[in-house]
Amino acid sequence: MKKSIIAVICAAIAACAGYAYFSIFAQKPVVFESIVPDSAIYYVATSNLNKKFRDFKNSTFFLQLSGTSLYKKNIGPKLDELDSKAPFLKDFTDKDISLAVLSLGKAPELKQGKKYDLESAGDILLLIRVDKNKLPQLKRTIAEAYIAKYKCGIVSSGYQGVRISSLKAASGEEAINYTILSDTVLISNSLEDIRKSIDLFKKKNAQSLANNPGFRQATARVKKDSLFWGYKNSKNYYAAYLRQVQETTDPLQKIIMSQMQPVIGLMAAFKDAAFYVDYDQEAAAFVSRSYTMFDASKDESGLIGIIARDKALDQKVFSLIPKDALGYYACNQDMLKCYDFGINFLSSIFGAVNLQASSKAGLKGPSIALSPDTIIRQAEYYLGVDLRKDLIALMGDDFGLVFAGLGEVEVPQPQNINRRISFPQLYLFCGAKDGEKLGKTMEGIFQKIAADINTRAVQSRERYKKAKTPEAGSSEEEGDPLADEDAPAAQEEEKPLVVSSVENHNGVDIHYLEFANSSTPFVQPNYCIVDKYLVFSISRDLTRKVIQTYKSGSGSFDPDTDLAPVKDNLPPGYSAMFYLDFRSMVNNLAHSSSFKKFQPMLINNPKLGLSSGDLDLVIAALSTMRQFIATVHKIPGEDALESQGILTIEE
Repeated sequence: MKKSIIAVICAAIAACAGYAYFSIFAQKPVVFESIVPDSAIYYVATSNLNKKFRDFKNSTFFLQLSGTSLYKKNIGPKLDELDSKAPFLKDFTDKDISLAVLSLGKAPELKQGKKYDLESAGDILLLIRVDKNKLPQLKRTIAEAYIAKYKCGIVSSGYQGVRISSLKAASGEEAINYTILSDTVLISNSLEDIRKSIDLFKKKNAQSLANNPGFRQATARVKKDSLFWGYKNSKNYYAAYLRQVQETTDPLQKIIMSQMQPVIGLMAAFKDAAFYVDYDQEAAAFVSRSYTMFDASKDESGLIGIIARDKALDQKVFSLIPKDALGYYACNQDMLKCYDFGINFLSSIFGAVNLQASSKAGLKGPSIALSPDTIIRQAEYYLGVDLRKDLIALMGDDFGLVFAGLGEVEVPQPQNINRRISFPQLYLFCGAKDGEKLGKTMEGIFQKIAADINTRAVQSRERYKKAKTPEAGSSEEEGDPLADEDAPAAQEEEKPLVVSSVENHNGVDIHYLEFANSSTPFVQPNYCIVDKYLVFSISRDLTRKVIQTYKSGSGSFDPDTDLAPVKDNLPPGYSAMFYLDFRSMVNNLAHSSSFKKFQPMLINNPKLGLSSGDLDLVIAALSTMRQFIATVHKIPGEDALESQGILTIEE
C-alpha cells in the first residue's frame, strides 16, 4: 500500500479516540471471531504483541544481530523512525489484534507501471482491543496532528445506532472506515464489511466466524494463547480465485486458465485450515502446527492420497542417514501415485506455457511444443527402460534425499594448478519391492548409458578422421610430420570414454560410471542395493559411507536421541520428516572455499555496509538457530492433515 494509505489508517486509529466514551466500555469484551463475517478468506490473530517483541529483543539471536552494522545502519533506524512517527502503536499492541481478509479484490492487471490500490488489494478488516484509559491521551497527542497533516476528510454516518466514520486522504485514496464496538476498534476499507460486523454485534446476523462449523473444526486444536494463530477458508478462497479468473478481459489468459483447470481443481478437495506458532520455553524452540481439512471424495487428482498418507515412516530408513548429515527429507510414499500425479500436473503447466509461446509465434517464430510425454519418451529412449513399468513400479514406499555435507574437492586445471571448490554431498534412497530385479534394471541403465556415450564418441572420432583424411597428392600423404605426431594421440582416443564398473564394499556391490580424462574425477554416478534399499549418488566415497553406516548399526541418525529435546513435540506415526542441522550448515558454509571467494563481494557492497567483523556476527547470530524439524501425518479417523515445524534455538 502507499504511504498515504497507511497514514490514513493511522489517522483512523487516532480518530477513534475522539468519540470513545466510558459507556462504551461498560459492555462485555467482544470475542473478535463473533463479529467477523464468515465470508473471511484469511484470519490472523495475536495478543500482547508489544510484550512479545520486547521478549524477542532479549533473545541471543537479536542481541547478536543488533551488534552488526547491518542492523545499526538499516534495521535499527527504521524501527526508531516508526517509534517516533507512531508512538501510540505500543499502546494499541498491548492487547488483542486480529486481521481478516474478506475478499481478494479485483483481478489485478499486471501492466508496466501499474500500482495496486486499496480496491485491488481486496477487503480487509482490522480489529484492535483498546484500553479506555489510554484513548483520551491518544486523542490529545496524535489525532488532530495526523488528520491535519494528511488532510483527511471525515464523513460520519449511523448504522443500527452505531456511529461510523469514514476518512479519505486528499490524494484520493479509497476511504478508510472505522467504528468502536464495546472495547474493540474496527477499521476497514469496506463500509459494507463494517456494517456486517455491526449486524453481528447487534445479533441481527449469526453468520460469523465463531458460528462457522468449518472454522470451529479447523481451530479446535489451535493454541489461541500462542504467539499468533490463523485460519484460511479454502472454499471461500477457491470461489474468490475463480471469480478473478472469470473477470479477466484477456482472451489468451482465459485459454491458458482453461489448460490449468486440473491444477485449479486441486483446490476443490481442500476445506478449512488453521495454524499457530508458539515458543516452547522448556525445549527452547519455536513450534508451529497447522491443520488442513479436506474432502477425499473430491480428490480427482490424487493429491490428497499423496500428501495425507496414513502409513507411518519406517524408522529403519534412519539407518541409512549418517549422524553428521546436515539435512534430509524422508517419507513413506506411493511412488506410482506420485509419478502419475506429477505427469498430470506438469501436463497442465506445459499446456499453458505452450499456449503462451504459440500466441507469440507470429512475432517470434514458431514455438516448440513441449510436454512431459515428450520428455519421458526421450528419457526412456536413452535409458532403455519404461520408466513407469520397469523402474517406478519396482520402488517401495520409502524415499529420501540426504544432504550429507559440503565437501572440498580439487579440480584439475591447466599447468597443474588445481582449484578447490565446494561440492555438495547428496544422495537418494528408496525402498525396493524386489531388490534383485531393481538392481538388474539399474545395471541395464548404466550399461546402456556407457555404451551409448562410447558409441557416439567413436562415431564422432570417425567423422573427425574422415574430415582430416588427406586427399591424393597432399603433403600429409607424402609423410607430413604433423600427421605422424598426431598418431599417438589418435591411439589414445580409442579408449572408452565411459566405463561401467563394479566395486564391492563391505559385501555390497557398488555399480558406477567412470569417465576417462574427466576434469571432475570425483563425479562418478553410482548405485547400490543395500538390504531392501536402492542408494544413488554421484560420489563413490559417499556411497561407501552410507553402506558403512547402515552395516555397522552405529553412527546413524537416531530421532530418539538426536531429537531428544523436542521429542515430546513430535507427533506419533508421522509419514514424512524434513530435518536441517541449521547451525552445522551455517558453519560448514562459512568455512567453505566458495563462501571465502564470495565474501569480498559482500564486504565491498556499499549498500550492505558490512565489514568482515559484521559477517562474523551475522554468522554467529544465524548459528544460534540449531535445528529445524518438520513432520506431516494424517490425523487418524479424520479427513485432516497435521503438519508441524520446530526450530530449536540457543537461549
